[in-house]
Amino acid sequence: MAVRAMAAGMHTALIRRGPWGTIQRHDPATERATMRIDSLLELLGSVVRFRAC
Repeated sequence: MAVRAMAAGMHTALIRRGPWGTIQRHDPATERATMRIDSLLELLGSVVRFRAC
């Protein structure tokens, strides 16, 4: 779904957790995510930093 969101011009966040976080860590498709975080607790700070740029 993230690929479709990016194709539509939306920003995406990859949350690297659980087995899929480990499996997808080096997947080229996930490298295109706007932000890559390890927990939901990091999301707000990442969005604030992104919007400040």
